[in-house]
Amino acid sequence: LLVTIVRARNLPAMDSGGLFGGKGSSDPFVKIEVQEEQTSSTVKKRDLNPIWVESFELPCAEKDATAVIHVLDYDARNA
Repeated sequence: LLVTIVRARNLPAMDSGGLFGGKGSSDPFVKIEVQEEQTSSTVKKRDLNPIWVESFELPCAEKDATAVIHVLDYDARNA
């Protein structure tokens, strides 16, 4: 299975604005799961409208397998 992640738009700010109350941001990445296989994109630091253009090839034994795609915040995952 070939999956290409292109972009996301208007993601919610998951990180606070910092010490001086600036505008919040996120450090998004994409996690892809197909059956027992999983992979992740690169992390786009402080970006609410990230562009990846990254392709992933995952082995898939079943024709009707479901791909689960999550857009996550790196900092929130590791908090």
